[in-house]
Amino acid sequence: MNPISNPGEFTELDRFMFEAWGYLIISNVLSGDEVKECLEASIRLHESADAKGWAQVGKGYETESALERLIDHPAVLPKVRALYGDRFI
Repeated sequence: MNPISNPGEFTELDRFMFEAWGYLIISNVLSGDEVKECLEASIRLHESADAKGWAQVGKGYETESALERLIDHPAVLPKVRALYGDRFI
């Protein structure tokens, strides 16, 4: 069994998989174009920060709308709320 879930509602199976693996893979959340936009935004952020390889580069969602749209994506947010409640930061 892999921790692969569907977008939307957080199910008991989701809870089991999250508790067993510590993460969920939610298939088909982003389109190919959205993935491309996010990758391009990430590359721009890393280049502007002169970061080499994997690095934290700050609040990219403030300047990159492709990343900002990920914050409360409707396919993922119900699962986040089920795990953390409505008062997560």
